[in-house]
Amino acid sequence: MLRYRLPVGALLILLLVLAGVAEHVWVPPGAVLVPVAVLLSVAAAEETRKLLRPHGASPHRMVALGAAGLLVASPGVLRYLVPGVPLPLLVAGVFLALVVALLVVAVFRYDPGGGNVLRLAGSLLVLIYAGGLFVCLVLLRYSGPSERLHWGVPFLLSTVLVVKSGDIGAYALGRLLGRRKLVPQLSPGKTWAGVFGAVGLALVVSWACFRYVLPTDCPLRTCPAAPWVFGLAIATVGIVGDLLESLLKRDAGVKDSGDWIPGFGGVLDLLDSVLLASPVALLFFHLAV
Repeated sequence: MLRYRLPVGALLILLLVLAGVAEHVWVPPGAVLVPVAVLLSVAAAEETRKLLRPHGASPHRMVALGAAGLLVASPGVLRYLVPGVPLPLLVAGVFLALVVALLVVAVFRYDPGGGNVLRLAGSLLVLIYAGGLFVCLVLLRYSGPSERLHWGVPFLLSTVLVVKSGDIGAYALGRLLGRRKLVPQLSPGKTWAGVFGAVGLALVVSWACFRYVLPTDCPLRTCPAAPWVFGLAIATVGIVGDLLESLLKRDAGVKDSGDWIPGFGGVLDLLDSVLLASPVALLFFHLAV
């Protein structure tokens, strides 16, 4: 399956580059990437909701998809409605408001037949997983000083490149030398050799990104430790993100999170490692610049 996901991942990177160039040259920041992120988050919310169905924790479809989509769209809207206020703070407020809204919906949609707490837990999980992690990718696009919003695209591109290179390194070295399983009861295909391959290639790509992808006026280009810290953190969290999606699928008894591309899988199958890495990358760049 991974051999199909790697070329699709390369296509994703190409589309991300093209979207970044389009925003830099023709349209305002986020005009391309935010709508794409909203569509992907809604698709991911639907896949997560289906994965929760065997446990009786699948939330109402429109509630789950609407909450995730609203959260991911909020940075692109709020930066115009409330200028001058830090976007992460505004998005945190939207997230809390949506949590309260889900609690209210759970109260007024109470089912005497039971399962209400499970569905509420499912709603919150969909919001966090398909909404909260995706919105970190959008916030990553808006990272950097207000007068240098063009920094956001290289930050986002570097994150995706490092994560996907980790996937490639894990697949290559795992196939070549993989013997000892990482978490055999959860993901039999993951090996310790794959972990070393993921971290090794991610570190190399991280160094290249900090040297050639980040803007020339970004101070991180001159920090010798930055690419190694970033690469190690992103590669490690990317592996955990992959395992987290495996947990959801194994518990649901399915092989893929979706079937939107025959023989490939779903949105979560492609972006599982990127999603969990996004808040770590966002925190790194916010603290570093």
